[in-house]
Amino acid sequence: MSKRMPESGARQRQQTSMGRLKSLWQSHRAVALQSIRKLIGEPAASAMTIAVIGIALLLPTTLFVAMNNLQILSEGVSESSRITLYLADSSRARPRARRGPMRHRPKGGAARRVRRT
Repeated sequence: MSKRMPESGARQRQQTSMGRLKSLWQSHRAVALQSIRKLIGEPAASAMTIAVIGIALLLPTTLFVAMNNLQILSEGVSESSRITLYLADSSRARPRARRGPMRHRPKGGAARRVRRT
């Protein structure tokens, strides 16, 4: 018969879910402390990184706010345009002559004479 050799090497242990959570918490805590030490140890690089992250978050936010403001402002603007023309000559014949061609244009609106008060 052959002799059985004793097992060598690491043994596997069954880990409980609480043991896994505790291990993850310790790992995260160690990495967080290491990151804080690195941030404190290199303040110039940390400030630059924080500035870049801040700008990256600020640009889309600013664009969003600006677009909303432009949309709100443009709601009050009507699509039709209005032109007011003041003539120095007070003759009645000339304004009527000028008003005629405007009435026949396809996109032309109304023309009216406003008297001085």
